[in-house]
Amino acid sequence: MNCDMCGRDTELRKTIVENVVLNVCENCSIFGKVIEVKKEIRDDKIKELFIRLKKPQIFEEIVEDFSLRIKKAREELNLKQEELALKINEKESIIHHLETGKLRPSLELAKKLERFLKIKLVEIREEEKKLNIDFNSGDISIGD
Repeated sequence: MNCDMCGRDTELRKTIVENVVLNVCENCSIFGKVIEVKKEIRDDKIKELFIRLKKPQIFEEIVEDFSLRIKKAREELNLKQEELALKINEKESIIHHLETGKLRPSLELAKKLERFLKIKLVEIREEEKKLNIDFNSGDISIGD
C-alpha cells in the first residue's frame, strides 16, 4: 500500500496528522501521532509461506519391535541386563522395562543403545503435508 503523504510503497502506520487520520510510512509518521501499525501481507509472501509449509517434515521414530531388538542384541553380546545397564549408565529396571515393552525409549536413550549394541532402533520417516490451495481462485482466507 502507498503512503498517503509521500506515495511510498511500504508498511504503513495509521497516524493522526493535523486532526486527520492517514495511512503513512515510517518516515512520514513523525509528523503526527501513530495509532497503529498496518502490516501488508503480499501474495508472494503468502505463497512462500505455503511452499515452506508444504515441504515434507522429517521425523525420527522408534521402531515398533525395539524390545526384541534390544534383548536379542544384549544376549548376543552375552550380557546380563545389569551389565548392559552399567555399561550405558542406566538403571537395570530401565533395561528390563525396555525389553519387556513396558517402556518406550526416548530418542536419546534409543540412540545410546544403538551405538552400544550396534543395532537400529531409530528410523527416519518423511511426512509430506497435503495442502490443496488454489492461489489464483481469490478464495484464500486467513484460516487457509
